[in-house]
Amino acid sequence: MEIEKLFKNDPALYADMESFLRSGEWRIEYESPTALALHWKHEWLRAIAAFEPEEARRLLAGIPTDGVIVLRGCEGLRELAAERGFGGVNPCRQAVYEKTEPVPVVTELTIRHPDGSDFPKIRDSYDLGLDEEVREAFERPDFLGGYLDGELVGYIGVHGEGSMGMLHVFEPHRRRGYAEAIYGTLINDQLRKGRVPYAQIIEDNAASLALQRKLGLRISDGLLYWMWREPDAE
Repeated sequence: MEIEKLFKNDPALYADMESFLRSGEWRIEYESPTALALHWKHEWLRAIAAFEPEEARRLLAGIPTDGVIVLRGCEGLRELAAERGFGGVNPCRQAVYEKTEPVPVVTELTIRHPDGSDFPKIRDSYDLGLDEEVREAFERPDFLGGYLDGELVGYIGVHGEGSMGMLHVFEPHRRRGYAEAIYGTLINDQLRKGRVPYAQIIEDNAASLALQRKLGLRISDGLLYWMWREPDAE
């Protein structure tokens, strides 16, 4: 695929798309030497890379605005998508673990899939998704909780499309290295399953970006944009 040559200019920024291509859960909707659009099996999400503005404009003109797009590539893409009707936006950097050796994890925590009785505590502490999205993530085997003397002190999961996220450590258990241990365990679990561990971080989340670097993930130079049509848009 010729466009993969362009991915090498910022490998971390396109790590998710290369993972999608291998997963069997995404189909190629559009492909050229300078653009690629992938459509997820769950229909509501598309991942798009476009390196030529005019081609990007034509591509976006054919994308329905009732779903969500993850966009990256040439300058001006965000503005082109906004013109098309995608007014909501979350700019993110992407982090990818490119090594084959596992992350060293030394911790007093027991890290495993959480007990069902812990779901309400998790649901009430995570405010970046709908209850059903949190439930779906919780029920996946990838969802991990860290326990200290039987108490849930933190958790992490994998979003439906494959990115790691949802990391949370409860007060008063912060600043003890628990986030690093829980996250490192998930990275190692992804490696064992033959997956590329990657995450997407809102661009101004300095604490999360610092943790990614500490764990050995490579941070993208450029941004990707999660974009959607606002409910009240004309």
